[in-house]
Amino acid sequence: MQVKVDGVSLMLWIGCAGCGTMLGLCAAWPWAWALGFVGLTTLGLLVIGASRRSAKQGLAAVTIAWSAWQLAGTGWVALAVRDGAHTTLWQLVVLAVLLVLQTAPAVGSWWLLDLATRRRHPAHDRDALHLTLRLGLTLACAESLRQWGWWGSGYAGLGTAFVELPGARLVVPALGGAGLGWLVWATSATWACAAWYRMAGARRAGRWAVGGVLLSSLAWCALWGLSRQPTPGWLQTRPGSDLSVIAVQPPAERGRHWTPQERDDALAQLSQAIRGAAPGTVLVTAETFFPEPPPRVAWGAWLDLVKLIRARGVHVLVGMPHMLRDETGLHMINAVVQLSPERQSLYAKERLVPGGEYLPWPETLGPVYAQVFEKARTGQQAGPPELTGPLFASGQPVGASICHELSFALTMSERAREATWLVNLADDMWIDNALYRQQMVSVARLRAMEAGKTLLRVSQGATSMLVSPEGEVLASAPDANARLMPLQVQTREGRTPYQRAAEWLVLLPLTLAVAWCLVALGRRVLFPRPMSNPTTTP
Repeated sequence: MQVKVDGVSLMLWIGCAGCGTMLGLCAAWPWAWALGFVGLTTLGLLVIGASRRSAKQGLAAVTIAWSAWQLAGTGWVALAVRDGAHTTLWQLVVLAVLLVLQTAPAVGSWWLLDLATRRRHPAHDRDALHLTLRLGLTLACAESLRQWGWWGSGYAGLGTAFVELPGARLVVPALGGAGLGWLVWATSATWACAAWYRMAGARRAGRWAVGGVLLSSLAWCALWGLSRQPTPGWLQTRPGSDLSVIAVQPPAERGRHWTPQERDDALAQLSQAIRGAAPGTVLVTAETFFPEPPPRVAWGAWLDLVKLIRARGVHVLVGMPHMLRDETGLHMINAVVQLSPERQSLYAKERLVPGGEYLPWPETLGPVYAQVFEKARTGQQAGPPELTGPLFASGQPVGASICHELSFALTMSERAREATWLVNLADDMWIDNALYRQQMVSVARLRAMEAGKTLLRVSQGATSMLVSPEGEVLASAPDANARLMPLQVQTREGRTPYQRAAEWLVLLPLTLAVAWCLVALGRRVLFPRPMSNPTTTP
């Protein structure tokens, strides 16, 4: 693809890169939502300008913007690669793969919509409103398609970036984080169209655009005013009883390479927490609190732990690996093991981290893995559906998830469906980066608002936190060294409107894109127009 490059094109592309970077950083700094809104509006304006010059320049602008957006919002993942002789090289490879996976849904959607809706008469293709609608549909499709990818839509998503936007606590329970992103884009697109038509001197279109700006501004002011009032009942789930919960956080100085002494220290820490807990208390540890699977038959220190749990009448949700046997053999899974006086249950992680917990396509990429990881391996096994249901602790169903799964809106909606509260056991030691950890706070707040239920995130290597159904951080550990964190968790029953229609909301932009393409192709076949020579606008 050859693109004519001149000074104006370079200015447009540099602007797109700057706006994309701003949006990526706002995912970690949601308090800067005003800057994110300005960046999103400016991005729409720049893409309109680039697309009016030529279709190829519009595609280049979208590619540059999304690449900068994802690099700023998810580039921290390369820091997880820190071992080996060629660390820098493999970090660049990880970044390249990440950019392709995160950018492909947006670039592919834009290209397909452009190909389907482009007409022989070029004037229609250069209409600012038409281009704005196409960009908005591209953004919505990209957010939906990322749900089925490796990294989900939580990382660097628009909903994550605008979780502190006034009115978000009313929008998210109804439409989810994706719906919040769509409304933000609709508002910024209106502003971008207004600015374009005013600059182009189109008086009639300009008046309509300015009217849209006023209406959208009034709508957000109304949402902000309503959000200051008690949340309407149809958006809320029903309050239940309170639970006494203790977050058991490992010491921050614990290394990734375990020793027998560190394992014994973890057992002693958990035993001490159990002895100090009142009957009926739920204790929740971080992910991989223990580095090895429990024995098939409890003996020694494990037998003492089980007896202590029964004697104290407490419930323990502990993060640790587990061995699972199926028809293909014995596999390692990342799990939450429930130890209670009356029952023992298991939750297995379904959405594994590629490159960290498993290696994708081992049959095809086996020779490459053999060079990089000393020998080809498949890593852990994803949890089967029968091990992803809610756990029952202290008489309440709890929706469990492990670390990376928090970024998948549909996965978390499934976990919260029958639960009355949510727990996320995390290990943040794999990436020592402030942008990642701040972004995970925003993602946790978003998931709590979508489900309308309290969410407890217990982390290893970072601070743990309790998030209310309204998305407020009710409590957090003073630092990563705080070992025990006693909490009161309010359980809630029922589902928010978003939970009832989460799958349909994800499919909505894809359905609209297909319908738009079919209508455009049908009009092209039924009402062909003669070819005309395109002209470029400087």
